[in-house]
Amino acid sequence: MNKNIQEERPVLTISNSSMYGNGSNGGGLRHRQIIELIKEVDVGFKESVLKIGKIRDNPFFTVFGLLLFLCSHPIIFTKMMGLVVRGMRPVELAALGLHYWSWRGYFRKGRKSRKDLLIAEDIFFGIGSFYAALDEGVPIIALPHNIDSLTIAKGSLAAKSERLEFEMSALKKANRVFSISQWDSWLHSQFGITSEVLSYYPAADCHQALIEKRKKRLESSQTNDFLIAGSSHNEMTRQGMQDLIDYISDQTWPPGYCFHLVGINVEKSIRIKNTSLIKVHGFLPDNEFQDLQARVKCLIVYQASGSGALTRILDSLITGIPVVANRIASREWEGYEGLHIFSHISQLNQILQSQLNNPPQVHYRINEETDFLISFRKHLI
Repeated sequence: MNKNIQEERPVLTISNSSMYGNGSNGGGLRHRQIIELIKEVDVGFKESVLKIGKIRDNPFFTVFGLLLFLCSHPIIFTKMMGLVVRGMRPVELAALGLHYWSWRGYFRKGRKSRKDLLIAEDIFFGIGSFYAALDEGVPIIALPHNIDSLTIAKGSLAAKSERLEFEMSALKKANRVFSISQWDSWLHSQFGITSEVLSYYPAADCHQALIEKRKKRLESSQTNDFLIAGSSHNEMTRQGMQDLIDYISDQTWPPGYCFHLVGINVEKSIRIKNTSLIKVHGFLPDNEFQDLQARVKCLIVYQASGSGALTRILDSLITGIPVVANRIASREWEGYEGLHIFSHISQLNQILQSQLNNPPQVHYRINEETDFLISFRKHLI
């Protein structure tokens, strides 16, 4: 390699950040945390984000990318075809072709002028960028915000096992892995992957916004209103909200109880039996959502299966909102004051009618941040 290139600071390319951006969903919040921490490493890197067009606008590159991937990774491609047969959407296979073609071209074009390093936040759905980096000799630091193969509800046990094995096989090829939870790290170890833990904690600007909401809540009176919030695009979250709504509709509640359902497209994806008890808002502007957060008695989170609510629960606790959640949804945050965990949904009625005090301030796991910064810096320089 050219000596001048070796002496340059690495260009950190962020995989699939256009999917998360600076959004308020879980992936977006985790992305902002990662970028803020990496900047603290202070090695003078440049952040580069690759914008990829839509499949329908790039049919040639999509097909050519799939053929190139087939030639480079015939076994992996065959596994991808098997996943399509078992329920994965064909558009995801098409996206693999377009992404693989685009990322390989990006890395190859910059080979003579920069030193790339891929930050991979999305493994299963971002597999094109992952293998493009591998094929072009670009180091990969993986910080998956989830185990994405476990967020897909449909399919047989065999299909789910194949998706998980496929994701873990790719992740094992990364130069370094940082997981979002102890649970994820444990699962990684079962596949021979060594991963360090960097738990979610909001970036500084997000944290300050949550503190402002907390102040507003402390100045407000809480009512018998309850909040159910989540992204309907996540199959497990959507199914959990549906199960929760069905349970609430079949129960008897004291007069004045009202359950508020908030989230993008929830008005289209969730069936409501009892419209007098459950108010569907859909997406709410921030000021209206803050007003609701200030007065609700608690946030309710339920997942029968899935990867948990790793950002939603902690953000709510920081805001000063008690959280009532089952063990699957609350997997990383058990033991936090203000989090009330139930084992079976039948316990929910009694918990919601009990006294739920506002949680105290939540402090960051500073040792994880320190370990991350030291480890990340060692890898870069």
